[in-house]
Amino acid sequence: MQPQPGARRPREEKLKRLGPLQWIGIIGVHSHLFDNQCKGGQRRWRTLVAVALGLPTLHPDDNVLAFCDVRGCGEWLDHHGHHRASCTCRLEGHLHALHDRFQAGLHGILRDLPGVTSTTDKHAIPTHVAVDRGQARAQREQGDIYVKLPASGHLASVIGKPDLVIDVTRAHTHTQRGVALGRQLLQHKADAKYRKHTQPYTSQHIAFLPVVADTVGHMHADVVRLLYHAATVKASGNVDNEGLIGRAREDHRFGFRRANIFRRYQADLGLLLAALGAQQRHHPQHFSFAVPRSRRS
Repeated sequence: MQPQPGARRPREEKLKRLGPLQWIGIIGVHSHLFDNQCKGGQRRWRTLVAVALGLPTLHPDDNVLAFCDVRGCGEWLDHHGHHRASCTCRLEGHLHALHDRFQAGLHGILRDLPGVTSTTDKHAIPTHVAVDRGQARAQREQGDIYVKLPASGHLASVIGKPDLVIDVTRAHTHTQRGVALGRQLLQHKADAKYRKHTQPYTSQHIAFLPVVADTVGHMHADVVRLLYHAATVKASGNVDNEGLIGRAREDHRFGFRRANIFRRYQADLGLLLAALGAQQRHHPQHFSFAVPRSRRS
């Protein structure tokens, strides 16, 4: 989602990663992720703090294993949980549940915008023929969220089309052997999604956007821009909201309101990503299969 020429870019780099002090401000809203009412909640919290401080993520109740006990693997386990988080033999149902929880968090933001309708129903999301030569040509591909925007609204003017398909991807920050992949991980994942979906959806007059994030709370720059413009629409409180960027420069109260919503969106999704990433570093048996929803109204 490229910004319009001359438009001011949000200061994305300072907002991609949450620090401990930023977590404190929203931890009450998301305490459901870490309390005793959720199986594994305390384990998730201990791991979240350990990751932030660069400490081992082993839990006192863990039976220390030398090798991964997931069927088909048997590789060495590390004390930071990188192998657990990125093992290709992981239980796919658990990873799908974590993916769906992040998807639900983003979907909740989008469907709450004035005039916007969205769905995660696979039967309603447009499909296209696979473009990967390694796949059968008859195979159909699709994204995760289908969004219909007001044609005269701010988001449609930024994106260029009133219909948008979003594909959600989470990626671990390290390899199975603990080698850091760096920030280029997000760009590589986003580029792959763009190659896979952009041209087929463009031929259907539908815009496409990959929402790519990692397991400690970093989000790709295009995701940050999406949240920024979503906050602009939310702050306006109306559907036909062209020219909102200019309004923010003239109306300081509107600018402050948008900034507050933008930071809240990033804090909510960033902490959720970090919490899900912390859970991913342990065996699924320690957690409830479905992560409870936020208490934010």
